[in-house]
Amino acid sequence: MAGIAGNVTLPTASNVLSGSGTYGVAGTGLTPSYSPDFPTVGNVLSSDTVNGAAGTLTLSVASAVLTGSGVYGVAGTGSTPSYSPDFPTVGNVLSTDTVNSVTGTLTLPAITNVLTGSGTYGVAGTGSTPSFSPGGAPSAWDLRAGVTVGSVTGKLKVNCRNAVNNSYYNYDGAVGSIPNTGTTAGTAFDIWDTIDDYYGQPASTGFPAAWTVTSNYCGGVEAVADDDKAWKDITTTTAPAPSTCTADAARCTMKDKISGLEWSKIQTSGTWSEAINTCDALTHNGASDWRLPTQKELMDAYNHGAISAQSTNWITTAQMQANYFWSSSTRSNVTSDAWIVSLSYGSTSISAKTNTTQVACVR
Repeated sequence: MAGIAGNVTLPTASNVLSGSGTYGVAGTGLTPSYSPDFPTVGNVLSSDTVNGAAGTLTLSVASAVLTGSGVYGVAGTGSTPSYSPDFPTVGNVLSTDTVNSVTGTLTLPAITNVLTGSGTYGVAGTGSTPSFSPGGAPSAWDLRAGVTVGSVTGKLKVNCRNAVNNSYYNYDGAVGSIPNTGTTAGTAFDIWDTIDDYYGQPASTGFPAAWTVTSNYCGGVEAVADDDKAWKDITTTTAPAPSTCTADAARCTMKDKISGLEWSKIQTSGTWSEAINTCDALTHNGASDWRLPTQKELMDAYNHGAISAQSTNWITTAQMQANYFWSSSTRSNVTSDAWIVSLSYGSTSISAKTNTTQVACVR
């Protein structure tokens, strides 16, 4: 320039990117330069090189990838699922199994303890003795008298009958005889020669040889712990030690061991609504969850010999004989009426809810 030679040396075209120009020389190079948008080497496979830089990304082998999944386009062949929020805990995996290197903790009962026809995780049972549920072993009052299951012998006298007698009281008070004509036993005593137990106690004699008060009559108050009497005095004082109806009249409470219901002492008589409210508001023998019994609960109490548990501080025989007791059961077709039940002779009737009759509460 102006007679003087320059000293600039241009790069060869092969070192210039295609589409670029250096001092008027078009490039022919094909390898791109790194730019902010280009992935880092951590996202380039270790088997690849970009612009002279080897990638660092290593893919898992296909056998470790779930079947049907793909990692960077590689279809998986693994068959063991990975844990996920929906995967069962090890407590639901058999102790003989391992999932994702974790051993399960679930132990199954022996097949002999599984009922025949049932299956536990697909294993048919062979056990023949049913398991009790949900309360474990049965109560003696869950089993018929004379029946034994495991170590429990039943006490429930499901064949309870009234007193056997061949005489009865007519409504007019006269004494007559029950005709036996047509019975297989003729005029001899048999289990069908029964009277209602209006007077509350079973006859002590006159029973057929196979039918006795001890074996067949429901009732009586427990004399020793867990005997076969149907009723139990569960009256307690404020102290932990138990008391009795006789010693603690204010708290006198009896339990029907067959139904499991607790019965309060007799309450003040009233209308049906007053009876409902009396039991709902009652605090008695340390409990406050009392309610008016249903018609069937009152009938059960009669069937189970409630009158045999009578006492001055609970409900007397005279009170059971004198009047009916309110039930909480409304008459279905006349809602202004409710059912009443006699605890002395088991009859049930209806009464207008505005009438007044006796009240006992249950829980």
